[in-house]
Amino acid sequence: MQMIKIPRSPSDVSLDWLNDSIATFARTSRRLIAFEMSESPQGQSSTTRRIRVTWAEGDSGSLFLKMLNPLAPFIELHRKMGVYHTEVGFYKQVREVGLRVPNCHVAEVDPITQAFVLLLEDVGPGRSLMNLDDAELAIVNLARFHSQWWDNEDLQSQSWLGKPRARCLQTIQTAKTVMATIRENPELELLIDGEAREALTLLF
Repeated sequence: MQMIKIPRSPSDVSLDWLNDSIATFARTSRRLIAFEMSESPQGQSSTTRRIRVTWAEGDSGSLFLKMLNPLAPFIELHRKMGVYHTEVGFYKQVREVGLRVPNCHVAEVDPITQAFVLLLEDVGPGRSLMNLDDAELAIVNLARFHSQWWDNEDLQSQSWLGKPRARCLQTIQTAKTVMATIRENPELELLIDGEAREALTLLF
């Protein structure tokens, strides 16, 4: 499959880019005839937008655009961890995961700069900050996910995933580094919900 051109910002997304990228990734002949982009809750490492689309057949819907935010607080840590590469690899390679995940229309990452773009089914509304209830729900679903994929040989061969043990140790070390950075820069504490921050403080 040819590499999809990765937009540098939401302003680079056009009707032609949407149609060409969706056709290349999803191998579909469906075409969009109109779209309208709007703001969405921002994450900690990405720029996101909601895109209201109209298909040539007359039906409409909403898609979710996610791409690299070069001004994200922990962007270098995410790059070192391969976060963007892993997320794109997941949407490209993994189909059945045991959980409800958004349908993917476009997924591409630059292996060198880790600039990336994801165009997903919009499952909103959503919010950018995680609270304690969100964290508990995530843990329950992650347990269900890992129970399906535990010791799966297919995953061991995926280059975008890396070595599981090494990635685990790297994630723990990165979390410690993040907490140290937050302690040194109190203004960053505003980016994390109070209950979640308390839980991270107890852990690290």
